[in-house]
Formats: sequence, structure tokens, C-alpha cells
Amino acid sequence: MKKNLNNLILGGAQISSTKYGIVNHSSIKKGELKKIINFAQKNKINFIDTAKSYKNSERIIGDLNNKFNIITKINILNNKDISEKSIINSIEDSLIKLKKKKIYGLLIHNTKGLSKIKILKIVNILKKFKKIKKVKYIGVSIYDPNEIKIFWNYWKPDIIQVPYNIFDRRIKTSGWLTRLKKNKIKVHIRSIFLQGLLINPDTKYSLKLRKIEKLLSSWFSWCKNNRRDPYKECLKFSLRANVDKIIVGVYSINQLNYLIKSFKSINMKSSNFPVKKFYKIVDPRKWS
Repeated sequence: MKKNLNNLILGGAQISSTKYGIVNHSSIKKGELKKIINFAQKNKINFIDTAKSYKNSERIIGDLNNKFNIITKINILNNKDISEKSIINSIEDSLIKLKKKKIYGLLIHNTKGLSKIKILKIVNILKKFKKIKKVKYIGVSIYDPNEIKIFWNYWKPDIIQVPYNIFDRRIKTSGWLTRLKKNKIKVHIRSIFLQGLLINPDTKYSLKLRKIEKLLSSWFSWCKNNRRDPYKECLKFSLRANVDKIIVGVYSINQLNYLIKSFKSINMKSSNFPVKKFYKIVDPRKWS
């Protein structure tokens, strides 16, 4: 990836009325959010990623600004009977809240638990929105590269959003990243800081996360011994991946300013933290 600020996407999970991440933060106040939005645009960060399941995020974004390229996600896992009408209404509702006639991307939030028939049904609806140019690209957000197998043989999405960070390299080590790029699929990565675990050495770990406490300790020790900023190292690691966009969440104008300064000053030639084993506790859904 080229080191270009336009390749960054602001995370919409932080732009909501609920707490997000293992390192909990309060919701961003409206005044601070306006500063973030304006500063992002001045620095040519023109994308926001959100989702219907991020409480009030779509409405907050719609009320603030209409100039961003928006990517949103529909969550249909809780619907046993997925009717065409309910899916269309859900998408139209998102467009209304975002105050957009057209958005950059529309993704299925998760395919786990969905049958081939249901996925095809949803995809056909997404394709209709793409055909009438209300959506530029359609795709899917996944937690595990194995989810790609569910739809790969009968659907090649425009965008796949996937976690990727120092500890979670599954999309690359599985060979799927190379395969996706060969098929000209846009890859957007998220969770590059593993919800803050990789940049907050003072985090109090849950019982399940204690399984990787020693690994996290070795990570912070490596950064200290090699005089590396954990934040910059995570950014550098994501930049070295062959992907199209990186989703990063911020909670203040100061954090965004630090992100931009760090991004510009990264030494791409320095080495990465060596992870030789595959670690299981990388899925936030398993942390509670």
C-alpha cells in the first residue's frame, strides 16, 4: 500500500452512542466530532466506515457531514425470515439516516450462520442497489478468513473487510489475501490495534485474554527494547500489507492529529515484531 492519507478510513463504531472496544471510551461529544470530521477532510481522509448495528452512528454521521465516502453494513443475522422487503427497507433506512442518495460501499455485516440460499438472496438485493447506482460497491465484512469459503464459489464481492494486525495475520497466512487481490477484490482491514490491546500496556485483562497476556507483555517489551512506538509499529504493519484501505477509530482531535503525524513519520524499512505461532484469541467476539 502507498503511504497516502486517503487510504485511511475513519471507524464509525467510535462515532456512536455506545462504548466500543476492550479499552472502553465514552461516546464522542458532538463538538469534538465536528472537529474530527473537519480535520480529517483537511488532511484528505475522505472515508467513514459504519454499520446499522453501531447505535445511532448512521444518524450522527448524516447529521454532521455529507461529503464523506460512506461504507455501511447491514446486520441480518438475527432475522430468521429474511424477506426482500425487510432488507430493502433496512438499506433505504440507512440511506435516509446517512442523508445520502448514493454511498460508496454496502456490506453484509457477517455471513456466519447464513445458508447459501440466504446469502444469494441478500446479494441479489445488494446487486439491485448497485445497478440503480445507489451503491458503488458491495461486499462483506468477516471475522475469519474461513467465512470466505461460504460464498466464494458463487459470489465474488467488490469489497471484503477483515481484521488484520500484529497478532492476527490469518487473512495473509491462509493465502486468501493473495487470492483476493488476484481477483481484483478490494481489501479493507480493521482492528489494526486489536481494539486498543496493542497500544495500551496498562490494560486489565479478562480471564480469556490472560491467555495472551504473556504475548502482549513480550510485544510491549520488544517495543521498549527496540525503541519503537507501539502505535506506529501497528500502523507500519498494516501499511506493509497488500490492501486497499485501513480503518482506524479515534475518539478526539488529538488522537486524529497523532494518527496523521505518526502516519507521515513511519519508517517503513525497520523490522516487524516477530510472531512465529498462530494465536487463537484474536476474535473480539470471544472476549466476553
